[in-house]
Amino acid sequence: MSRRTYYRWLPRWQASGPAGLVDRSSRPRRSPQRVSIATERQVAGLREATGFGPDRIGALLDLPPSTCHRILGRLGYLARVRVSEPVVRYEIAEPGGLLHLDTKKLGRIGAGPGPSGDRGSDQPAPGDRLGDPPCRDRCGHPARVRRAAAR
Repeated sequence: MSRRTYYRWLPRWQASGPAGLVDRSSRPRRSPQRVSIATERQVAGLREATGFGPDRIGALLDLPPSTCHRILGRLGYLARVRVSEPVVRYEIAEPGGLLHLDTKKLGRIGAGPGPSGDRGSDQPAPGDRLGDPPCRDRCGHPARVRRAAAR
């Protein structure tokens, strides 16, 4: 034990005995620069009334956002987690029930505009089933479609 520690602990030993040598908290006993209770109530009131975060509350009350964040955390407003709406999921009874179209044009695949620039007509291609309208993407290019096997 250093001489400095000995002389620092000696008054604690004389005042409290062995209990005075127990580790103490380093937290300050008082905070003279702490925000007043009235300001904390204003921050809490704005949070309750509007649901605003520290940035907006700080702008309204002319306080730094970091101060408002600390106040909201101390009062327990930041510990609450907002409940989001459930994700909508589609469940299909049979496999292949949903038709997925991939229309991103990666290159010259299949029948597309030829050297003449003709995009084709609305008549079905020779390999298509009769009666099915031709599929086109947003730009008017023919799109390839994978059809699920009919069962």
